[in-house]
Amino acid sequence: ELAVEAAKGMEFDFLILNGDILNESKNPKDFRCLHNVAARLTNGMRPVVCVRGNHETRGKYAEVLPDYLPLRKGGFSYFTFRLGSVWGLALDCGEDKWDDHREYGGSVRFEDYRREETEYIRKVVEQRQFDAEGINHRIIVCHIPFMLNMGEEFDIERELFTEWSLLIEKINPELFISAHTHEMDDIGPGIEELRIPISFNAVTASEKRNGYFRPKLITFR
Repeated sequence: ELAVEAAKGMEFDFLILNGDILNESKNPKDFRCLHNVAARLTNGMRPVVCVRGNHETRGKYAEVLPDYLPLRKGGFSYFTFRLGSVWGLALDCGEDKWDDHREYGGSVRFEDYRREETEYIRKVVEQRQFDAEGINHRIIVCHIPFMLNMGEEFDIERELFTEWSLLIEKINPELFISAHTHEMDDIGPGIEELRIPISFNAVTASEKRNGYFRPKLITFR
C-alpha cells in the first residue's frame, strides 16, 4: 500500500519493478504482491519490466517464481526488452554474498548462475540488437548496483563484475538503473564509492526509510 501510494499520480509510459518487492518467496500467495503493485499502478494499460532482487531468491518457493512472472524462455531472470524507442537489458546478480555464506545454508548456486549469465551478456553484445533502427535510448536494469563498495561481506565477484562493466560499456547505455541500497543516489565514473570501474552513469532509484517509500521518475528526451 505504501509503495503504491508513493508512485500513484505519476505519469509514465512503463513501470520498472526492480527487485525486492517481496521480502521472501515463502508462499505462492506472496507473488500476488508483484501483480497487485503492477495492476494498481498501470491498470493493465502500460508495460511492466519486472526484475528479480536478492530477496525474491529467498524462501522455499523462490524456485517457482518463474511460474508467476514473464521471464525469458527457460525461466531465466536476465533478458533484453524493447519498449518503443527504449532498448533494455535486465540483469540478475542473484544473492549479494558468496554461495557458501551461512545465511543460505548451502541452498544456492548463484556463482554458476552468474557465469551462465555472463555468456548471455557476451552474446547480446555480439549480436548488437541495441543498434536496431528506431532505438534512441539504451538502459540496463539490475537490482544490485554491483559496482559499489557495500562492505567486506558483499565484496564478491570483482573479476566477473569487472567483465560485466566492460561489456556494458560496449552497449553504451544512457543509464544503469538499480535499487538494493534503500537510498536514492547518482553513481558516475570516478566516485569514491566504486569498487568496480564504470564508464557509464547509474542510479539507485528507490528508497525505503522510516516507514515511507520513494520511487524515481526517469524522463528520456
